Amino acid sequence: MSGSFRAKGGGIKDTVEKLKSQILKISHFQNNSNKPSEEEHQENMALPDILRNVGTALDRVENYIDGVDTTFNPKNTLNGIRISLTTVRGHMQRHAQDAINLQG
Repeated sequence: MSGSFRAKGGGIKDTVEKLKSQILKISHFQNNSNKPSEEEHQENMALPDILRNVGTALDRVENYIDGVDTTFNPKNTLNGIRISLTTVRGHMQRHAQDAINLQG
């Protein structure tokens, strides 16, 4: 583990906790949105799985920071988290736009 990565561990831990909090907010928002069409329902079925996987990945990064499991490259895991959150953000933006379109 590099010294600079270890030195930033406290900040990364805070970031991990913030990401977990954001995941819970996104999950809550999705669970309380209007009833989707069948196609949207199938698409939405994947979102909880994506968020669950992000949570698992964050736990792995946290274990890496704590020195519990150093058998993987946390940069790859963080990149996967970024991609997953970008996917979720795209879904949420589409849902928000659909809601706006339904109002007007």
